[in-house]
Amino acid sequence: MTDVVLVGHSYGGMVVTGAADHQFSRADTLIYLDAFLPEDGQSVMDLQPPDRFVYYNEIAKEKGDGWRIPTPPAEF
Repeated sequence: MTDVVLVGHSYGGMVVTGAADHQFSRADTLIYLDAFLPEDGQSVMDLQPPDRFVYYNEIAKEKGDGWRIPTPPAEF
């Protein structure tokens, strides 16, 4: 492959970063479109505002077996 462009939108910024970290020699360009832009070692939770971090932890405890954030309902 040549002239590879990876584009990440929203959470996809996490995915693009991980893909580039493993196969960077194949990617010529990374584009982050309104996306998370993590630094080495950061998770998406590290990039949340404090109130959102607390909310996600609470919802994981209540509805996500203590570790996962459930998928929001379709009407969300």
